[in-house]
Amino acid sequence: MRIWLVIVLCCGCGRIGFELGGSAGIGTDAKPGTVGTLDSSSTLDAALGIDAAMATGWTQLATQPGVANALWGVEAGSSTDLLVSGTSGLLMSFNGTTWTMIANPATTTLFYFARFAANDIWVVGQGCMAVHFDGSIWSSTIVTGCSNQDLFAVGGAASNDVWAVGTSGTIARWGGSAWVGSTQGTADFWSLTTAAANDVDLVGARGTLLNWNGSTYTSNNAAPNAIIASIWQAGASEYWAVGATGTIMHRVGAAWAQVTSPTATTLYAVAGNSPTDIWAVGSGGVMIHYDGLGWSMATSPTTNTLRGIARMPGGGLVAVGDGGLVLVHP
Repeated sequence: MRIWLVIVLCCGCGRIGFELGGSAGIGTDAKPGTVGTLDSSSTLDAALGIDAAMATGWTQLATQPGVANALWGVEAGSSTDLLVSGTSGLLMSFNGTTWTMIANPATTTLFYFARFAANDIWVVGQGCMAVHFDGSIWSSTIVTGCSNQDLFAVGGAASNDVWAVGTSGTIARWGGSAWVGSTQGTADFWSLTTAAANDVDLVGARGTLLNWNGSTYTSNNAAPNAIIASIWQAGASEYWAVGATGTIMHRVGAAWAQVTSPTATTLYAVAGNSPTDIWAVGSGGVMIHYDGLGWSMATSPTTNTLRGIARMPGGGLVAVGDGGLVLVHP
């Protein structure tokens, strides 16, 4: 099972982009989910030019009234089976018609999801929190050996081989009955993708591009000063990664290379429908698109920061961000 997840990251020892506001805040010490000032366009309406943005196909999906949380994670079982996560332990589900608030044990920010089955879903968050859905209830676990770090991404090749990564080089693994935490270096990890049990890629601060082959980690130094927020697998041996200052990395086979970006804005998340239809989103509502030839700026229907994006089975994308914003693309 291939899972991709994303989060924004730190440069050196500083944090980047974790305030609720739309600016990136590079180098601050703000914790994920710190309450700040929302963008002036925290709700999407005609004044934002939604009709003018139809060329890109993104439209707003109305959410639960009163929800203004920063949304970080989105997981799509289908267009009528969405999960989103955010600040203050927010979990919501969408059935194609209505949103439902999900009661769960978490009270701090929840970040990204991994779904192995309808009754086997994980979401991770602050304070070594791992929250699991077994088909009937959501229950929480504090990861052993995690030392109160924040877990930003989760994924795995199988339900009994799940990875979670986070601050200070934290790596936690679920073997089917318990989480066991460890560390690999000291740089923060922000995102991961798992092609197989012996092929896991981790990205993060200080240009981290790390591959696990089942027994050892191999580091790639293609961008030693880059801040890498998100990784997405486009094909059997093709990957894209994005991050701060508009950084875009591309890997075919074993070699990573930095490619020309149309923006210098922080990019939080990347995903696509195919290797020639890929989107990245980020601070201030920025959207860029790859058509198989190159990356270009796209018209965005919002100035709210967008923090997560996911592909829906069968096609289509969903993106989430500040002010409880959910956008969909056919």
